[in-house]
Amino acid sequence: MVILFLTTAQYDNQVSMKKRICGIQQMGIGVPNVEEAWSWYRRNFGVDVRIFEEAAEAPLMIDYTGGKVHSRTATLALSMDGGGGFEIWQFTSRTTEKAPFELQLGDYGMIACKIKSRDVNASYENMLKNGVASLSKVSKTPDNKDHFFVKGPNGNIFEVDRIIGLVFSYKTPFTLWGCGRVYYWCF
Repeated sequence: MVILFLTTAQYDNQVSMKKRICGIQQMGIGVPNVEEAWSWYRRNFGVDVRIFEEAAEAPLMIDYTGGKVHSRTATLALSMDGGGGFEIWQFTSRTTEKAPFELQLGDYGMIACKIKSRDVNASYENMLKNGVASLSKVSKTPDNKDHFFVKGPNGNIFEVDRIIGLVFSYKTPFTLWGCGRVYYWCF
């Protein structure tokens, strides 16, 4: 038997060597109609740059599709303000269906996309003006940042909170009311 004694610094180094999520390139958002959903995401989140659009089989999704490979179409869209992308996809080999239950925090997969805003209150007002379904009013996070939750047109949940300490390098029309950078966290 080997017994290791580690200093705090050595322990911290060992812990930091483990795999962990440091960032997410894009969030896959399954929808029944890509074009309708992307129109909504352009209008409300500013993801208006199409990086690609493709149709193909999706063998890497087999864990989520009942053990069967299905075909799908996908569009990757970004904001010129930066942040991650929205991979908006729909099945083409079957009908896209919502989960037969209400999603809860802790369920399998990602439950909400986090969207960063320069002005959370202006973003909230703009979304209300656009008819977006609000799940909460603007309130404070535990670290005292303004935030709110909304539901997209297909029931996907988004949290909008205040961006702190990041510089936007490209000014888009969305800088007037806030949304642009897209960050994702798994709750």
